[in-house]
Amino acid sequence: MFTDPLFLLALPAYLICIAALTALSGRLAFSTIAPAAIVDASDQAVANPLGQRLAALPALAAFLFLPLGSLPPFLPLSTGMFAFFALFCLSLLLLGLLPGAASPAARAKVAVAAGYGLLPLAGASAAAAFFAYAHGAPGAPFNMGTFSIMPLWLMADIPARAGLAVMAVGLLLCIGKGFPLAPHAAFAWNSLRLAVAHTFLTLLLPPLFIRLTPDLSLPLLCLLEAGLRWLLAFLLAHRIMPLADRVQSAAAGPLLFGLGLGLMYIFSSGMNLAKYGL
Repeated sequence: MFTDPLFLLALPAYLICIAALTALSGRLAFSTIAPAAIVDASDQAVANPLGQRLAALPALAAFLFLPLGSLPPFLPLSTGMFAFFALFCLSLLLLGLLPGAASPAARAKVAVAAGYGLLPLAGASAAAAFFAYAHGAPGAPFNMGTFSIMPLWLMADIPARAGLAVMAVGLLLCIGKGFPLAPHAAFAWNSLRLAVAHTFLTLLLPPLFIRLTPDLSLPLLCLLEAGLRWLLAFLLAHRIMPLADRVQSAAAGPLLFGLGLGLMYIFSSGMNLAKYGL
């Protein structure tokens, strides 16, 4: 695959499309919101030129391991989840920890992003992978594309879905606090916010996929799938997450996330916990 000329041509084209959509979504979001309502003292600090340029590269590369709706990831690796979070961590490190590139306020903002955003998202992804493995879902459990084929909502029974819903609310509160709107941070920070939104939708969105019909061509289906997912990610990243950030307390998100995760496993009758020593 990596030596295929068509793949080598499609890879930069795909990344350019992701970059264009990310930049466009940022412009659309901040053009409709009063800057005074969303700017805090650390926003300007995050926007260091060196960190931004370097952090944008792994932030964009992380999208290669995320599916778009029911479409598979561009790089459907069996360990794609690990690659995604490795690139995500690298982008955060470059944003906030690059020597001489950021102020203490920026480092504090990145620390909040890691604690409230990255860790719960990684926990939800690991739990989803284990849940998929335990339920015999088709595909590799650490491939994000597995959850585009078989969403958690279809694997879980009705009581477990209640826990899944609580976990989704808790995770939404966490990522809303971890990745607040920061217009001055521009491209890299906006890319990470959209990556978080796409991951949330991949793991926790109930099945709302466009089905292939005889009168719908495959290219049109792919275009509709990608467009729908980007629209949902835009609404989540730039409208719902800021709302969650405003309404939640510091402890509400992690508390609900842990409660929902516990309920999802406890009430899942389709999973034999004793078999795995839990």
